[in-house]
Amino acid sequence: MLTASVSLSKQLLKRAPLLSSIHGVEKMVERWANTKPYNPGPLYLWKKGIRSFEYRRLRGRKIAKVELPDFNEARLDYKLTPDEIRAKLKEKGLVPPRQWRERPLLIMSTQHIADSYVPPEGDGKATFLSKDGAVQSMQKLTKKGKSFMSLRKIRSFLYDFDVPAFADEALDIYIKAHQAIADEDEDKLHEYVTEKCFPEMLFHCDNKTIRWNFIKSLEPPRVVHLRHEEIIEKTNIFAQVTVRLHTQQILAVYDRFGRLMHGSENVVKDVLEYVVFENNISSEYGKWRIHGKIIPEWMPSREPILKTYRKPVTPEEDVKTESTTKSAQASDEAKERRSSSSSIGGTSGIVRNNNAWFQRKIHLRPVLRGCHLITDEVLKQLTEITEFSVGLCHIQILHTSASLALNENWDPDVREDMEMFLSRLVPESTPFRHSCEGPDDMPAHIKACFLGSSLTIPITDGKLNLGTWQGIWLCEHRNRAGSRKVVVTINGALKNGA
Repeated sequence: MLTASVSLSKQLLKRAPLLSSIHGVEKMVERWANTKPYNPGPLYLWKKGIRSFEYRRLRGRKIAKVELPDFNEARLDYKLTPDEIRAKLKEKGLVPPRQWRERPLLIMSTQHIADSYVPPEGDGKATFLSKDGAVQSMQKLTKKGKSFMSLRKIRSFLYDFDVPAFADEALDIYIKAHQAIADEDEDKLHEYVTEKCFPEMLFHCDNKTIRWNFIKSLEPPRVVHLRHEEIIEKTNIFAQVTVRLHTQQILAVYDRFGRLMHGSENVVKDVLEYVVFENNISSEYGKWRIHGKIIPEWMPSREPILKTYRKPVTPEEDVKTESTTKSAQASDEAKERRSSSSSIGGTSGIVRNNNAWFQRKIHLRPVLRGCHLITDEVLKQLTEITEFSVGLCHIQILHTSASLALNENWDPDVREDMEMFLSRLVPESTPFRHSCEGPDDMPAHIKACFLGSSLTIPITDGKLNLGTWQGIWLCEHRNRAGSRKVVVTINGALKNGA
C-alpha cells in the first residue's frame, strides 16, 4: 500500500503544471501533491513588500513568543536582600511564597490529677494513738507501693529529691501563691501554679479585695501520695505529689463596695488541705507548682458567702400610712363619687368615681439571679384587688436590670431553662464598654430589653384573670441585686356599683 501511494505522487508531479488565470495575480505553478495553495495577494502589494492581508492574522497566531530563562539572573537572585526580593516580586506581580511552619506544641502541665488521693475521713481530728488514727495508718501502708515506684521514677530525673525537704518547699510555694492572689499579681502567680490551676484559683475574684495571711503550721507538712504519668511520649513524664497541709490562716473577702462577703480579718481558722504539686521532671526547666486541691466527699460544705443588700422598705410602712388616712378618705368618699372629674389616688387607697383607680408601690424581697415566681407575693400585698369586679391591673418594675414576664407557674425547670438560655444569648464574656459594676451589668440591661418591664393583666371578679398555668415572673438579671420595687396600678369598676 505504501509503494502504491509513492508511485501515485510521482505520477502527479510529472503532470503538466496548472497555471492560475486569476486577473492581477502573478502566474505561478501550483502543485497539488503534498502542497497547499498559497495566495500571495495582489501583485502591486507584493512588489511593495506587503504580503497577503487575508492570512496575516492567521500567520501571526502561529507565532509563539518564547521567553528563554535567564540563568545568569537566577544565579544573581541568590545574592539579593529580602527587601530587593520583595520589590522584585512586587514588580512582577507575584505573591511571595510562604514557608510551611507547624505551630510548636508545648505541654507544660496535665489537665487532671492522676490517681487522686482519697483523704481518710476524720483526718485532722483522730490522733495516732486513737482507734481511728491507727486504722488510718494501716490504710496508708497498703497504698505505699505505687508511691514508691513513682518516687524511684522522680529520683531517676531529680537525683537530689528528698521527701521531707520537699514538704517544706511545697509549703513555701503554697504561701507565695496565695500571697500573689491577695496582691493581684498574676505574673507572679504563674510561677507558682500550673496552667490548669490558674483559672481555678482566680475564679470569681474579679472586683473583689482579698485579705489573706498565713499564721503558722499546726502540724509539719507531710507528703502522702506520689504519682507519675507519661504524656504523648515515654520520655515526657510528669510527676504529681500530694502534700498534707494543716495550718492556721486568716481570710477576708470584700466586694467592690468594700463590704465584707466572707471570713474576717480578726478570726484565725484551722485549715486542713491536700494540695497537689506537679512538675515536668523530664524537662530541664521544669519546677514544682500547685496543680490542684483534693476535696473529699465526706468534707462538710463551706460557709456560704454573705451577700450584703441595702435595707429595703418593708410593706408594713405602707400599711401604717394607709390606716392613718383611711378615716379621712371615708368622709370624702361620697363627694368624690358625685364629682364629675376623675382623680387618681396615691398609695393611700382607692379613689372612687365613674372609674375606680388604685395604685401602690410594692417591695419585693431580694432574690438570686434567675427567674422567680412572684404571683402570690404580689397578691399578698394587693388585697384591694378583691373590691374590683372588672378592670385592668398594670404592673411596672422600676429597674433597668430586672424584668417581668408571664409564663409557666408549675414546673420550676422552665425557669431554670429560661435563665440558661438568656445567659447563653447574652454571655458575660462579651467585651461590653458599660461594665463599671461588673461583667453582669450590661447583659442585665440587654435581657431587660428583651423581656420588658411591665405587664397588663385583666381583673375578673376580684382576681387576676390568668391562665391555668400562667404566673408572674420576676426575672432577676444581676448576680447580687437588692430589693426590687414594683408599682401596681388598677383601673376598673367596683363590685358595689360605684
